[in-house]
Amino acid sequence: MVTIRNTGQTIALPVGQELMVMLPLQPFSDNYWYVAKNSGSGLKLVAGPDERRPPNWTPFDYSMVYFYFRRESPGVANLVLEQKYFSKPMILKVVD
Repeated sequence: MVTIRNTGQTIALPVGQELMVMLPLQPFSDNYWYVAKNSGSGLKLVAGPDERRPPNWTPFDYSMVYFYFRRESPGVANLVLEQKYFSKPMILKVVD
């Protein structure tokens, strides 16, 4: 699992393994994360975005969003996730 603190890093992920990306979601009703770039070799989005809210969540609280990727072939993949109301994108380089 990687979080926003891992942005800019290179992640090793063998073929067949899954990568879970956990990101903070700002408390705005029309806010969302999206895959801005997924280029290179064999990183497939298999699920997400999946928003998870803590118990007793209110519309002004933060929540988390999860993306799930599977490594399908060897090589280098470049992944960029961006958020509508957050200036810092999630940037990862995934290698096997």
